[in-house]
Amino acid sequence: MAEELFPTGNAVGQSILIYRGQQGKPYTVVGILEEKDSIFSLNFNDSVFIPYSTFETKFNKSNNVNTYIIKVYDENNTLDVSDYLESYYDEKIGEDYFRIMSPTTMAEMATSVTSTLSSFLAAIAAISLLVGGIGIMNIMLVSVSERTKEIGIRKALGAAPKVIRGQFICESLVITLIGGLMGVIFGLLASYIFSLSMDTSFVISTFSIIISMGFSMIIGLFFGWYPAMKASKLDPIEALNYE
Repeated sequence: MAEELFPTGNAVGQSILIYRGQQGKPYTVVGILEEKDSIFSLNFNDSVFIPYSTFETKFNKSNNVNTYIIKVYDENNTLDVSDYLESYYDEKIGEDYFRIMSPTTMAEMATSVTSTLSSFLAAIAAISLLVGGIGIMNIMLVSVSERTKEIGIRKALGAAPKVIRGQFICESLVITLIGGLMGVIFGLLASYIFSLSMDTSFVISTFSIIISMGFSMIIGLFFGWYPAMKASKLDPIEALNYE
């Protein structure tokens, strides 16, 4: 605020006008606060402070205070002080008449939001996996139908059902692995672009990539099993006569 109001020199000793309605009163700057990070949406860097007694005299005299900002002498005791204040005011005035914002409550809020978002994303992912799995099954069933004669020839030449089954399961796994790899590449690219636009750090989670590829293989195995079983159980004579 000092740099904005007095960009060419020191603000200390200078005067500023603080308005109440249309009337402004001059106040002398006696000090400049050090730059601080915002706390619970309170930005001290854009604020001007006057003595409380002056505020009561010049602006508004009130017996009610809406907010207190408490600074703990020892930062290691922040959580203990927060818990003590919460217990004290809960007993004095009831839990519905006050709210304490502390690192604990902020962490709980962040955890709650993260859990809700994670559940929402998990539901979307589950639906996507189901739809993708059904698509894989349809593709493999069409593949079995188009290659019925090929399956009949292989069986006539002595191919065991497990060989036929293994072939189609492997094909299903390859398809889902390619899809999973494309998803990983797209996700990394989107995350990188997002991190650049939001000026945040870009971190690659190897564990998440392994998990996603593992799920892709599970989907391929699960939804490719039925078409593979159908192909392995085809009768060679009927398969060779299939039109």
